Amino acid sequence: MAAPPKRTKMAGAPPELLSEPPSALSEPLIYLSARQALECGKRAGLSRFADHLPGWVPATVIAEALGFSDEGIRRAIQYTGGPYLWATEFENVHTLWEYAEPDIVIGGKRFAGSEAYYHSQKPVPFDDAKWQPMRVEVMRTAVRAKFAAAADARALLMATHPHPLLSIKGDCFWGFDARHGGENKLAELLMELRSELVAGGGPLPSEAVEPSTPPLFTLSGSGSTRAMAVVWSSILPHLPPRVQQQLATGSETEKLEIEARVLKVVEDGSGMVEEEEERIEEGVLRVIGGPCYALASLHGMRERGELDAVIVGVKARLAAAVASDGGATAAAAASFAASAAGGGAGGAAAASSSAGGDGKGKVEDEDEDEEASEAHSVLERGVGALLRGRALAAKAAPLAARIEYRGQEHTVHAPPSLTGLQLKSKVIAELGLDGGFQDYYLRLQSTAFGSRSPVSAHPGFVEGCLIMLEDVGERPKAVGMT
Repeated sequence: MAAPPKRTKMAGAPPELLSEPPSALSEPLIYLSARQALECGKRAGLSRFADHLPGWVPATVIAEALGFSDEGIRRAIQYTGGPYLWATEFENVHTLWEYAEPDIVIGGKRFAGSEAYYHSQKPVPFDDAKWQPMRVEVMRTAVRAKFAAAADARALLMATHPHPLLSIKGDCFWGFDARHGGENKLAELLMELRSELVAGGGPLPSEAVEPSTPPLFTLSGSGSTRAMAVVWSSILPHLPPRVQQQLATGSETEKLEIEARVLKVVEDGSGMVEEEEERIEEGVLRVIGGPCYALASLHGMRERGELDAVIVGVKARLAAAVASDGGATAAAAASFAASAAGGGAGGAAAASSSAGGDGKGKVEDEDEDEEASEAHSVLERGVGALLRGRALAAKAAPLAARIEYRGQEHTVHAPPSLTGLQLKSKVIAELGLDGGFQDYYLRLQSTAFGSRSPVSAHPGFVEGCLIMLEDVGERPKAVGMT
């Protein structure tokens, strides 16, 4: 009778938890990094592992804790011919388990992760007949760029050799569906890459991943992925109008790249001072070069206007971060940032000069702005002037406004110093709607807000007021109004 496979157990840990895969697998195993401790702590069947991660956990244990049967696991074993391994680090998209996807550079262009690159390569307009033959090669390129950029994921991948890899998920092509089976193509590409890595064949892209400027805001620790929507919806109204327009009408890749310059979930607390590291487990928002804020406090900060004040405090840097494409956008953003910082007319002129202009080019920038956002007639020159002298960090407390959209009512906490445009952007972001400010009407007591006027100028803007948000459709919109 053959001896049972050796299991590398961890001192003091549950016996099922292994520090590394055994040479001969007796059952499928899933890798859980230390970052998954919080999620494990919430699950009765996984809480015993929380204090001992990272490690490999039996797939059946995880499935039972999440409320699934082992039917899919048994089918997967039949498909691979034996037990297999998997880790969330091998996926391109993460839902339950957290992992910070690295930025990748392909063809000299930066992408906010392998998934962003994959979708950027789809034909426009989309043609499934063209896409099907090319999608595997696109994913191969994406996977290799990701593992070139992520040393942790690369080491983990090599540690799985020579065992089969398989991802059980509701995708019959890239994964293996628990009920219907699948082709497991993503795992096949990973095993192909792993074989080359183990053999020392140097399959990773020769193009190095360029160092990038750190994002202005970072989210770390448990709950950071979920907190991203709260922070991003607060940042969005403070972006220059042209950038908001780009976010509303640009491709998914463009949106992800802009977002990555401003806000990102990071894997750990790197870059934090020593006394802040212990707060990572709770989850924190970090402003580069500034303080940390507990993620648990973000909803309260947003309602009290404190999150807006934090963002306004770095508004000049925010405008610069999203103006990395140079030219007119950079000049307009610099002007916008200078005005937001209280620079006045002189500050705007100085900003124009620092961007490579002589002050005279400002009129041309304004014309371009008018063309870029003609549907709403939002000119950055007006926004910059508006913000002078009444920044959003004003002491006036936010008001709880009721927003009605398509028969449903929502509550949005809005500082009275917001412009009509900024309020509309905030509403769109917090309601999670598609499109940009040009796609919606915003009215209070049947009257639109001025795009560049503070919402407090509207006599009906009081605590509990009911604001109507409507789709524009084919109707005309008054210039300069919401």
